[in-house]
Amino acid sequence: ETFAPCDKLKKLIAVKSGNGPGKTAASTVVMPFRLLQRMNNKGLITSPTRRQVQDVWISELTKRVAAGPVERQQMFDIQATRVRVRGFPKWEIQTATSVKPENMQGVHDEGLTILVDEASGIERKIWPALKGTITQPENLLIAIGNPNDRDTEFFDMFNKDSVLYHTATWNSEDSPNV
Repeated sequence: ETFAPCDKLKKLIAVKSGNGPGKTAASTVVMPFRLLQRMNNKGLITSPTRRQVQDVWISELTKRVAAGPVERQQMFDIQATRVRVRGFPKWEIQTATSVKPENMQGVHDEGLTILVDEASGIERKIWPALKGTITQPENLLIAIGNPNDRDTEFFDMFNKDSVLYHTATWNSEDSPNV
């Protein structure tokens, strides 16, 4: 097995914190790790805005890869809208904005990982499409963000729906980054 079987674990993870403790930085480690666990694996990064997905997440990943060993730098082809393992056009992390449910459809893979960045900004109508995409036993959905609004699916993940999720709270006040 390449992954811990998600059917024995919860397939939904939610991480909340304020600004600055490193949610995005941590996700730029998790997503490539999950991607490399299986040949031709797929990942999807989504957020409410193109700026967050491309300018923030892709930029953070680019810095992290550039700071790593030469072998890692040569392994990835980082573009504005996707990250590919060099030489393997189907082995990739795609980006999409979460403004329409249709943007979440069509990405399927046995080891698919979906990262929802700035999850509190995702409208409720988008979540069924996101959750409906992780149909395979080893698929995983990770939602990260600031708990800005009580009337969101992200807020519910830590409250009325918390039994469905692995949840974590990173206290910004405890972070050396803040």
